[in-house]
Amino acid sequence: MIYLERDIPESDGYDPKEVFAFFGLTAYNAQVLEKGLVNLALGLHLSGRLPIKHPTFDELLSYLDHKTLGQILRLARQVVDIPATLEQQLQLALKQRNHLSHHFFAVHFEDFISEAGRREMIAELRSIAEHLQATDRLLDTVTLSLFHRLGLTGENLDAEFRRLESKALQRDAV
Repeated sequence: MIYLERDIPESDGYDPKEVFAFFGLTAYNAQVLEKGLVNLALGLHLSGRLPIKHPTFDELLSYLDHKTLGQILRLARQVVDIPATLEQQLQLALKQRNHLSHHFFAVHFEDFISEAGRREMIAELRSIAEHLQATDRLLDTVTLSLFHRLGLTGENLDAEFRRLESKALQRDAV
């Protein structure tokens, strides 16, 4: 939703540090997508359409934060129709995220040894990161539509982002 989306950069080379950097960037994009689904679930809860009962907002957020991407997706599907295009993208993103988190380096252990192999690893990571970003943008259309119906406009969200950004930048001024 609100985050610092950047174009996926080209590689500066193919040494091991580049692989780790692209892995980190891809993992970041997976987490952004996961939080996008949490935002959708929060919106569904606020609209009274999510069948989860928690006494406080913080408890609900904690509950959702402990769910996996697949679990949150199942919760959302119970109460909202997800467009077929987004559903397909989310299913692929879920597979990619699980591959990234659980298998990526094991599958590529031999590739990591050579520059040609690391080049392939970086290409795969860039492709996954691009897909995760595109899926998050599609998810945003559903979430923002729901937020708008709840009275949260793009202006409200932009103002909150600017407030958080200003707070973060104050750390550099110290």
